[in-house]
Amino acid sequence: MFDQLDDTEPVTKSRRRLPFWAMLLIWLSMSIGFAIYNWFLVRQDERIAPIERVALGSIYKSTDGRGGPHVYYSFEVDGKTFRGDEGVGKYAINHVAVYFDPSDPATNTITEYRLKREQNRSMMIGCGYASGGLAVILVLVLWIKKPEKKSMENDSIVSSSNQIQ
Repeated sequence: MFDQLDDTEPVTKSRRRLPFWAMLLIWLSMSIGFAIYNWFLVRQDERIAPIERVALGSIYKSTDGRGGPHVYYSFEVDGKTFRGDEGVGKYAINHVAVYFDPSDPATNTITEYRLKREQNRSMMIGCGYASGGLAVILVLVLWIKKPEKKSMENDSIVSSSNQIQ
């Protein structure tokens, strides 16, 4: 296997850069996906908000990581212990109010669902505006980059509005 040494230079391929319109298309699809995700969160919060229950929870861990402060908590419902976590900030106390879905206590938060609904709705609307703006920019970029027709006779550029019928 190592009997022969290959003295030839390794072949390096030049990487083609992704066109600007393709990057815009990627960002547009991500923005639309995030808006749809937040729409589902808003629907869940709207379903839970009128029936939410409250339990006293205990904070068992609090971290200050790259994503900001994060709180881990546990609470009991009908003798069963449930856990949750949320990136909401630091708490100086060890106990918090935990809001949960009575039909599924594993769906819980330390922010009231009516408040979460408004936060998620704002995110959804913001993503919608971002998606609209990215779509407009994408259309403009593709319209500006529209290929021009070349004349076969003398390689001059002929615009579509100046063509002779």
